[in-house]
Amino acid sequence: MSVPAYALIERKVERSFPVGSQPVLVMASPDGAINVRTVPGAREITVSVVQTVDTTDPIESERGFASWDLSIDEPQADRVEIVSRFRRGHTWTWQAAQVVALTYEISLPENCDVDIQSGNGVITLGAIKGRVSLATEGGAIYAQEIDGAFTARSRSGAIGVSACTGDLEVRTETGSITIGRAAGKTTLVSRGGFIEVQRASNRLVVRGDGSNAQIGFISPIREAADIVLSGGTLTLRLDNNVASTLDLRASVFGKIHMRGKLPMQVSAGGVGKSRLHADVNGGGPRLVARAHGGSVMVRALDPVPVIE
Repeated sequence: MSVPAYALIERKVERSFPVGSQPVLVMASPDGAINVRTVPGAREITVSVVQTVDTTDPIESERGFASWDLSIDEPQADRVEIVSRFRRGHTWTWQAAQVVALTYEISLPENCDVDIQSGNGVITLGAIKGRVSLATEGGAIYAQEIDGAFTARSRSGAIGVSACTGDLEVRTETGSITIGRAAGKTTLVSRGGFIEVQRASNRLVVRGDGSNAQIGFISPIREAADIVLSGGTLTLRLDNNVASTLDLRASVFGKIHMRGKLPMQVSAGGVGKSRLHADVNGGGPRLVARAHGGSVMVRALDPVPVIE
């Protein structure tokens, strides 16, 4: 008995557009992996779209390719738009629709504003300078260093950002959130996904519904923090030289735990109780944390040495 060979038929569309000093990329696609990288010194936006059909029959592949509308518009005021749509038939047929896999490879200048909306695709973005907005329903989002404001939304996929210098807003329904360095005002919201911030120093708002969270602060903390978890456990990581005021509450059946040593003056509650109010290193921005349904762990760490 012979086994049919696995084969694909592929079609590629490639376009390049010269742009100015701060171009804009706007993109919308219901599916497909979207990979965006930046090229130092580049003065153009390059778009490569690969459409792949799992078939050996050219007629079937053309039927699959024809089920998608793809438009890549010429730049208007340095704005490049990519729109991909699935062309839904209005008549019933015995023939099954061919599944078309989409892959987008996009190259941008280092300075570029980006707005990408996807249905189920994974979005990967390299380091960039500009305003960035990314959204996907079922896929994940991964971004490197963002020098500017950043917003991201995913219904069920994970969202990870290496670093952001500007205001940062990330929301997900069930996916996890992982942030490396958050230098600007930061808002994180998840329902059930794990929330992690490795190094925060500015205004921070965290909301988790059924989420556990681990939040790290580095000195100097410039603004207050407001952290509320419903049904989750919270871990706070503080450099032991940070100046702040702790206002912590665990659940009725939870406790405030401490690992390491923080120079602090307790004014209410204490370690081992469900509440702790204390000035750390003389006091500073207020770090408010509420773990409804869980406990709060405070971990004091030696600050990371600064390499000149």
